[in-house]
Amino acid sequence: MARIRTIKPEFPHSESVGRLTRDARLLFIQLWTLCDDSGKARAASRVLASLLYPYDDDAANLIDGWLEELERERCIDRYVVDGATYLQVVKWSVHQKIDRPSQSKLPDSPKPRDASSSPREGASSPRRGIGSVSGPVKDLKSENGTANRPAEDPEKAQAARATAMQRLGEIVKPLAAAKATTP
Repeated sequence: MARIRTIKPEFPHSESVGRLTRDARLLFIQLWTLCDDSGKARAASRVLASLLYPYDDDAANLIDGWLEELERERCIDRYVVDGATYLQVVKWSVHQKIDRPSQSKLPDSPKPRDASSSPREGASSPRRGIGSVSGPVKDLKSENGTANRPAEDPEKAQAARATAMQRLGEIVKPLAAAKATTP
């Protein structure tokens, strides 16, 4: 079942993504639409080619190379269980925020996961993959998991709320008047 997924603005700035070919980058993003809420999907290359590239006759011959690129850059892990091939997007929770995740029906990888592949690690991780972003993008989480924000001045916050409420009133009053005059 295809799903609606998001692409973060920092995606193109990742060094590991920058080492991929354009075709492998497109495949990586398209794979997200096939992944379940745990970041797992079936990974038979012919099936992926038919689902993701229905109008490209050459995709069936090229997709294995793109999958190898994604695996080499540790964007995905491929594995086989009972003769079927699956993939897991590495750092899935860095790429996608799932509000009410459903349990995966696909098997877990038989490979043991090391601590550096935790799905909850932040964008500043030294591990290769989409989470290793270079440039001006920075992780806003502190070590205890809270956002690094300057302390808010209570008086300024109160003034800002009052201004916002005043502006809201300026918008709502004409709308209410218009609604009252509408038959």
